[in-house]
Amino acid sequence: MITFRQRPGAQHIILIPFTMALAAIIFLPSYHLLAINWYDEKRIISLIILLSSAGSYFLSARQCRDVSRLYLSWPGWIRAALPLIFLLGIISSLISFNPLFALVEVGSFALLFLFCLQVAIIRSTYGKIIDLAIILSFVLFAVLYLLDVSASVYAMFVVGSITSPFDLFANFLNPRFFNQLQSTTFPFLLIAPLLFPKYTKFTWPLFIVPAGWWTLALIAGGRGVTLATLIGLTLTVCLFPTAWKKWLISAAAVLIAGTLGAWLLDSYILAFMAKGPHTIGLAELMFKGTKNADRAALWHSSIKMIQESPLLGQGPMHFAHLHHPVGAHPHNFILQLGSEWGIIATVLFLLISCYACQRWFIKIHRFYQSNRRDDDESLVYLAVTSSILAIAAHSMVTGNFVMPLSQLTIFMVIGWALGIFNGKVDEPQPLSSPQPSCLILFSVIIMASLFIVYAFYPNFTPFKQWITQTMAQNPGILHPRFWSQGYF
Repeated sequence: MITFRQRPGAQHIILIPFTMALAAIIFLPSYHLLAINWYDEKRIISLIILLSSAGSYFLSARQCRDVSRLYLSWPGWIRAALPLIFLLGIISSLISFNPLFALVEVGSFALLFLFCLQVAIIRSTYGKIIDLAIILSFVLFAVLYLLDVSASVYAMFVVGSITSPFDLFANFLNPRFFNQLQSTTFPFLLIAPLLFPKYTKFTWPLFIVPAGWWTLALIAGGRGVTLATLIGLTLTVCLFPTAWKKWLISAAAVLIAGTLGAWLLDSYILAFMAKGPHTIGLAELMFKGTKNADRAALWHSSIKMIQESPLLGQGPMHFAHLHHPVGAHPHNFILQLGSEWGIIATVLFLLISCYACQRWFIKIHRFYQSNRRDDDESLVYLAVTSSILAIAAHSMVTGNFVMPLSQLTIFMVIGWALGIFNGKVDEPQPLSSPQPSCLILFSVIIMASLFIVYAFYPNFTPFKQWITQTMAQNPGILHPRFWSQGYF
């Protein structure tokens, strides 16, 4: 056994990267902080947060102990499968065309997983206050972004011209990257007006936020986000029919209001600003199937990659090495894993995901069968379930597990769910941790951090110089993957 010396206050150090992540989710979509493009800015700040999260493990004895115990509480086959997935990723990277680029993605997912465990420990340690902190952060993010879009609409109205609703989402390289955040956060915006009446009587304006969120999803023409959100909302009602009333009524009202807002904005305001019919609009984007052929081409290429290297794939991030004219990732997370990490890693991931979902649904079902359930807890559980279902559905048609800010938000929600499932830990535990798990944890942190440090110096070239060179070598539209130009 390893025994740690615990410095006063060190157990709270894990709140620093968590708070940084919440701040990033709130401000990065609306404010430009670094002298680089929006996408690379989000990636760099996300990496700083993940490295801070990894570093906090060395400073908090309690965190190391709690994470080790959490990991050891899982079934043996999961404890074996998780490191095997990352081992397969490392092996696949080493035999790939560019091992260092591949290892960067392996390191990124390793640090995201450790951040996910950290969020779980924070929820288990601090309890329901963390629920309110995360939901409030999502609400602030949405409010700031809605204000930013409103200011853009007003500015465009003054200028008097607009060619596309895409112009309203200039803070993202592609509005789809914003849509990925919407599908994850919408369920929490939906319950916010129902959670806060105990703190203030003026909660009705909060219903404007999810309605505006839905309006933006429609205006951006995001078929993926609209379908994923509806799937999450509907399946949640089907899984937990005893809790449908508040959830379904508020959801229906918000969706109707948001749809009317989108129709008004698309049909009148944008058309007026264009001084005639605008070139791209809601109907064209939502119901024309032009993008389906692009996704089919990406999926066909990823299936071909699986056929060529079925067991280990062609290396993490190596779909970008195809220089596919449509995109640098397959727009389907399962096909991405299969083509880059191999079938073995993909099957293990699917087994773990199915088992986790089954355990979550059983726990929530038992909660709703109990007679002492809390209404606020009930709403939070519904929102977390809906969000995870929307994340899973959306990942089948987009790159929400690829883009930096959506990655961070998704793993925060997953860790949040894990912390809820684990329950609040009230009794202090002795500051000791099983030696093998502790050494493995530190080894993974060091190795993943070294992989990530390389991301700032590709081919040992200063980062900004490399970005400029890469964009020059791949002229035309950007194809984001890890950086804004994913091709290598």
